[in-house]
Amino acid sequence: MNQFQSIREGYEQIGHEQYYQEYGSNYKNPHEDKIKQVLLIALAKWKPKLIKVLDLACGSGEITLILKSLGVKNIVAMDPYTMQAFKKRTGDECLPISFEQIADGQIGDHEYSLIICSYAMHLADDSLLPGLCMQLAMISKHMIILSPHKRPVIKWGWNQVDEIIKDKTHARYYTSTYL
Repeated sequence: MNQFQSIREGYEQIGHEQYYQEYGSNYKNPHEDKIKQVLLIALAKWKPKLIKVLDLACGSGEITLILKSLGVKNIVAMDPYTMQAFKKRTGDECLPISFEQIADGQIGDHEYSLIICSYAMHLADDSLLPGLCMQLAMISKHMIILSPHKRPVIKWGWNQVDEIIKDKTHARYYTSTYL
């Protein structure tokens, strides 16, 4: 447990990066039910290929567990702060790669059929978004961003194709302009 009444209070008091450094090993997204509902709707509507999926900023594995329940076998998870919570919940390993490292080109030469980033990219600093988005656009043709609001605005290397909003959770579908 932690000293804050909510994750938002933790962000406000110590910032999101410090919050996850201190409490990431026990993290669980309180919006998991909403995330699952909107993601299942989005996957059914958009029908992206689920051959090799990157669960970016994977938290405690909400997206990975949904994908596994759909029979997806090849899932790569990345999060520098919640690796212990992810492993505890999913039994899988998580790569400790941050948005900053990705923006700096440290994501490697892997290719994914889909990137899903849930309730995280809106926390990235605006100055980081161009490099982050361009690097991601070079490793996948498709990306789904789940967010509690309109942020982040993605305009570097991606075209937004569609958006679904359910219970204040936004799911946006993008295609890469690079691949």
